[in-house]
Amino acid sequence: MEVLFSGYIKYLVSKNYNVYLITINTPNNIYFKLLEDIDNIKYIFRSQDNILYMSSKNRTIERNNVRMQLQGLDYQNTFGVCGYFRDLLILMNIFHNTETKITLIWPHPLDWTNYISFKHKQYYFKREKNSSLYKYQKLLLAKLDQNNASYYTSYAIFDYNNWYYETALPERKIEGLPIQKNAGVSFNYYRDEWKKEWSILWVGRFDYYKNDAICKIFETLEIIAAQKNIKFTFNIAGYGPDSFVADLHNRIKPTNVKVNYLGAIPPTELNTYFSQNDIGIGMGVTVKQMGFAGLPSILIDSLSERYEGENNCTWVFDIDTGDDGDGLYYQVMKKPLKNRKPLLELLCEVVDHPSLLNEYSKKCKEYIEKNYSYDKQYDIITKRVLSSTFDSSKIEIYHYGFLRTNLRKIKRLFSF
Repeated sequence: MEVLFSGYIKYLVSKNYNVYLITINTPNNIYFKLLEDIDNIKYIFRSQDNILYMSSKNRTIERNNVRMQLQGLDYQNTFGVCGYFRDLLILMNIFHNTETKITLIWPHPLDWTNYISFKHKQYYFKREKNSSLYKYQKLLLAKLDQNNASYYTSYAIFDYNNWYYETALPERKIEGLPIQKNAGVSFNYYRDEWKKEWSILWVGRFDYYKNDAICKIFETLEIIAAQKNIKFTFNIAGYGPDSFVADLHNRIKPTNVKVNYLGAIPPTELNTYFSQNDIGIGMGVTVKQMGFAGLPSILIDSLSERYEGENNCTWVFDIDTGDDGDGLYYQVMKKPLKNRKPLLELLCEVVDHPSLLNEYSKKCKEYIEKNYSYDKQYDIITKRVLSSTFDSSKIEIYHYGFLRTNLRKIKRLFSF
């Protein structure tokens, strides 16, 4: 979301909006890097404390500290935009009892639910109906919708909210997020019919659900390499906590496939890597960037042992608006997506007929250009932001109770 909001800030500045960025003042703040070439942004620094654990007194102190930095601001003509549940609470606290309207750009189906459960991510799909936070979120969800303050980036997030919170939010058109072309080299994609050596690229984070997908890609390449006597190189570019990096190294044991771990790739170098591979496989914004660059790209769903299945992939030009690899959530809802096929089937098709990739390169690029226009999508988001009527004046800011707050203190004490 940081990359998305950085792009949005640049867009707003180009349209002569005054932009205030509420963030934390740390040397490794990614916004400082992403926005280093933009001058007319006013940084507003907030506390690093988690608002969900703040006492009422500390929330008031936080609000006053931020408002001191916002002196002279016309709250009536100010609009707050955020991308996560915790950030929404931060804005609700800062702009409490003002006329500032707030909009939430929904980033992920599990963003809200992961604040509810203490348990492992595999339990995030279980409704915690007795939780005070579940009840609070359900109420807040309805308030946002009633005040035109939710911008859904995919149908999966909207459908999952309806399913998880057992609501019936009215249907609406989902517009998705903008995809911007990466800086760097441009390239013309071409592959001939006699190709026998293949390079497959993954770009993305390492985490609980994505690691299973990466391993699925590797296992599929191993099968095809053995069956068809073809050489594959699997280039894995990404980053994540050390535990997930170790998990990949422990699970990926090459036999017929060469595996390269490339680490994190700077955005300015992505196109260079795209041009050096035959097929891209990924999720979210990244796989769409691959397709936008002209790399034939396959969307793969988030996976888990319980919901893995076989039909979990599709070419980028066949996805629905905003689909970021969301098949897992539809499996949870018992509404499996119909536009999914096994990765083995998709790869075998082009391995048997490599020149198809030239057609797929063009189709991927044209699909993203048509459906994820940078200016068009940011303009749609801005219209939604300006039409929001949601403010937090009559809604209490949620905070965790005594038990959870003290369990956190104990955990921190033993982590030193």
